[in-house]
Amino acid sequence: MRFRLLSLVSLVSLIGLMLAAMALPASAAAAHTITPTPMSFPNATVNSTITKAAVIKNSGTTNLQFKATISGSGFALTNVTPGAGSCLTGPNSGLNVAPGGTCTVTVAFTPTALGPFSGTITVSALPATGSPNTWSTYSTTGTPLVHSFGVSGSGAKITSTVSPASLAFGYIESGAAKYLTAKVTNTATVPITVSPSYSGAVEFGPSPYFSLGSDACVHPSGETLVYQVVPVGGSCDLEVAFRPTATGSRTGTATLSMARVQSGRTGEIGDPGPAEVTKTVALSGSGTTPLFTLTPTSLAFGQITQGGYKTLDVTVKNTSKNPLQFWPDSAGSGYFSLYGDSCVQTIPNGLGQTYPITIEPAGTCRMQVTFFPETVGAHKATLVVGAYTPASPTVNGGPAGIRVSSRSLPVTGTGIAPTSTLAPTSLAFGTVTVEGMKFLPVKVTNTSTTFVSYEPRMASAGSAFFVSPGGSSSGVPDCEESQPYGQSHPRSIPAGTSCTFLVGFFPQALGSQSAQVIVDTHGNSGSVQASKTLAVSGTGGVVTLTASPTSIAFGNVTVTGTKTVPVVLTNTSNVSVQYWPGTATAPYSLSMGTCFAAGDFPTPVYVPPGGSCTAQVSFKPTATGAKSGSVVVDVYRSGNYAGPTGTKRATRSIAVSGTGIKPTMTVSPISYAFGALTVDTSRSRSVTVTNTSQIPLQFDISVTGVPNYSVTDSDGDGGDDNGCAAPGPPTYYRIRTIAPGEACTMSVRFHPTAVGSFNGTVTVTGHTPGEGLFVEGPALTSASMSVSGSGKALGATVSPTSLSFGYVKAGTEKVLTLTVTNTATTAVSYVPTGPSESPFQVVGVTLNGTDCAYSSSYGNTYLTVAPGGKCTITTRFAPWGVGARTGTFRIGIYRSPDAAGTYRDLPAGSPETTLVVNASGTGN
Repeated sequence: MRFRLLSLVSLVSLIGLMLAAMALPASAAAAHTITPTPMSFPNATVNSTITKAAVIKNSGTTNLQFKATISGSGFALTNVTPGAGSCLTGPNSGLNVAPGGTCTVTVAFTPTALGPFSGTITVSALPATGSPNTWSTYSTTGTPLVHSFGVSGSGAKITSTVSPASLAFGYIESGAAKYLTAKVTNTATVPITVSPSYSGAVEFGPSPYFSLGSDACVHPSGETLVYQVVPVGGSCDLEVAFRPTATGSRTGTATLSMARVQSGRTGEIGDPGPAEVTKTVALSGSGTTPLFTLTPTSLAFGQITQGGYKTLDVTVKNTSKNPLQFWPDSAGSGYFSLYGDSCVQTIPNGLGQTYPITIEPAGTCRMQVTFFPETVGAHKATLVVGAYTPASPTVNGGPAGIRVSSRSLPVTGTGIAPTSTLAPTSLAFGTVTVEGMKFLPVKVTNTSTTFVSYEPRMASAGSAFFVSPGGSSSGVPDCEESQPYGQSHPRSIPAGTSCTFLVGFFPQALGSQSAQVIVDTHGNSGSVQASKTLAVSGTGGVVTLTASPTSIAFGNVTVTGTKTVPVVLTNTSNVSVQYWPGTATAPYSLSMGTCFAAGDFPTPVYVPPGGSCTAQVSFKPTATGAKSGSVVVDVYRSGNYAGPTGTKRATRSIAVSGTGIKPTMTVSPISYAFGALTVDTSRSRSVTVTNTSQIPLQFDISVTGVPNYSVTDSDGDGGDDNGCAAPGPPTYYRIRTIAPGEACTMSVRFHPTAVGSFNGTVTVTGHTPGEGLFVEGPALTSASMSVSGSGKALGATVSPTSLSFGYVKAGTEKVLTLTVTNTATTAVSYVPTGPSESPFQVVGVTLNGTDCAYSSSYGNTYLTVAPGGKCTITTRFAPWGVGARTGTFRIGIYRSPDAAGTYRDLPAGSPETTLVVNASGTGN
């Protein structure tokens, strides 16, 4: 505190006063004294400069000169130029100071970093020669009186103030906006920038709650922010908008980052430097239920052509609980107008006056805003919609009720000059035959927002180019429209639409030529408001043609097959021509297609300038391997079916390449396992044979593994349907031809003739189609299918496999049953037998309640059992005495040729399979 008081005295009453205590010769020393005063600087912003004056007084009785030096980082003496009251002019001269007089030394403090700085000022006093207040060279005689005193200061961050420190918006209707401003003052010693950022649902631009308004601290410039330089002691306003979108209290914080202006930046705006300090402004407000809303809350018309207009709708909704009337409180501003539309109706007095209609709660009406710029440039305005209590309309229109609320509607738009685009932006006609003619269209699109008209013209006369305002294409209208009596004038083109004109090239000599087409744009006034330049070029030349494609790669083509590719021949000349087939490298060929007229005597057609016809190039390899070559098209001016006449005008060679490959085919599946089948039964599998070649084939089928395997066509009838040819002896039907990519089917049958495993192979051979009833052409390819299967004997199972009757009293009986299952793949008959002369007997056999073995007066007959069927056999143990007894039941299995469920006579001979069931029991 004491140090700061001394500094204050030094500043207010020339406290930097320094009385020079001169070291003079001994006789004069006592007459001169220096009273040192330490010099303290206030805090200075880093890299800024502040100055203070130190006053030196001659307290002696003779003239004195004073010399001062300073040391210490951040300090310097600044007044080195002669001036009134200055002590110094340089290192070797000074002002003669009379007794009681003073001179001044200016000290500058420039901190380069944060924190304290200190230094020393040294003052020397010597007698002066000459008159007081004159400049002279320092005396070099005598002993100076030298005195030193300290200087100090401190480097500080930039500083600023924000007032007020908080912004309270109070209650605002949802959808409305309120703006408050906080003033930011630069209290630093250097210019600063202020960068706002936010938290608490706050962001730049429209937001749910708080947003940055139009302010002087930050200026929007396009899509980037440009920062305003705030000078020392200056200020800027930070405008914040509160736009609640719902009811309830909202809070947020605006954070202001203070930065010094970057080195080398000058002027009104500049880029911010690194932030040094921040200030915060507390934001608060509450949203209340609005009486009405506007949708949208602002309108941006964008760019509208000068003299044009655009209208946008705004929906007004009554969100209160009472009926309201709505009125455009600001009917217009600048080039914007606001009209009530469905919110008002016309007074029936013939004067066109309107008054508001009443909108019930939750009801809506529509207002319209129109932007009609009459000048080029950006325009903006704020239109106001008012809400009124319902009342009868006044005589001259307008609301008669009380205004209870209002809404502001910001509107922006930009007036621009008429604009258009040309497509293409330049025309290259290429080579056009001399004395031929070629036209190219140019599409002009009106990118303005109002009607305009276009008038194309040549920049200079005498060229081979010319323009025609007419020339629509693809449904786009001409830039010129016809009028009565054969007249025409430029067509008025609506905004966003196009018109087409033609540029023609009519060369009279060989060589390149160029010119410029000017397209004038006429506005509503009819005057030329804009022009565009279209560069055109072309070359007069000889007959030319193009071939598309210019080369053909046929890829892989099956030997003896043919692949054909169309080639479009285009006449790029200005004269009609005829095309003839030239040379072709075998096995390639050229047919003229639509380039020749069909008939008994094919004749080449005349292809007009720019016209095309299509020829065909074919590749029919006779052997495998790659083959390349060319086909040539000759061009003549005339000819007939007998051949061309006149001189050949041009040729076009088309490079061709391809590879002959072996035909291919597939069999699916490539293998099949039939599994185990009962001997003399059969199973079939459908097999698909596909022609994967590029040529048709006829199939010849062979089989190994006969007689267990055989093949028929798909349905076994040998007919000419989707089946493949059947193997074996010739049959008298035409062999089917299978086209490329198509398939046929055949049936592979497995019929085991004995027990054991059997393998076989089905081979399908593809032949060149013949004309006879059988496969005649040479074999080209083949594919095979492996088959496997096994034959097994008749099968059956019995359950249980043994019978235990236990103890049965002699003279009585006990009955047990056996279940026999047919596991064969064919129907069988079961013949059960029991021991003869035995206490074990077969009582009966049933299948689903029906006897399997049935006795009749005609003898024994037996029921045929289907595969998987079951039989129940009833057995009996009737002991005639005591003691253990054993026996055997035998079930004979016979193959049955009859259908399952039918009866047949007892089979002759031995069964194919016999099931044995041992039985035991004890009589007691």
